[in-house]
Amino acid sequence: MERHIQNIGSTGSFKGTCIFSEMDDGRLLCSEEGEMEMNGHVSSASRSYIYEYRNNRIFIIYNDPHRRGDVLHELEFDDVNNQIVATHCHLCGHDTYDLTFTMVSDDEIRMDYVVKGPHKDYAMQTSLTRQI
Repeated sequence: MERHIQNIGSTGSFKGTCIFSEMDDGRLLCSEEGEMEMNGHVSSASRSYIYEYRNNRIFIIYNDPHRRGDVLHELEFDDVNNQIVATHCHLCGHDTYDLTFTMVSDDEIRMDYVVKGPHKDYAMQTSLTRQI
């Protein structure tokens, strides 16, 4: 897993692993762990989400203790130029998280974010590549 963050006047990155594991109820637990570098500072970082398929959509659900169960994204996929793509805008107060989720191949997923609002202004690209 690699993530690149571009903010006005700064850049950052995250490198690590993203493991999807099936839960007892059939949903997928997505666990991210690695190192984040922002403005020369490096620290360990982790996060987890739950992916749930229902009503022909994939729901990405927060798994953080203070937001557990809240929906982050609701994705409905279409074929766009021979790639499977979904878009969604998540509202967080007055900030927006515009996501383009692309199934690049059987072995790669790309998530492109544009985050805007009174509290945030950055772009973030995440690439998940299957390791065998």
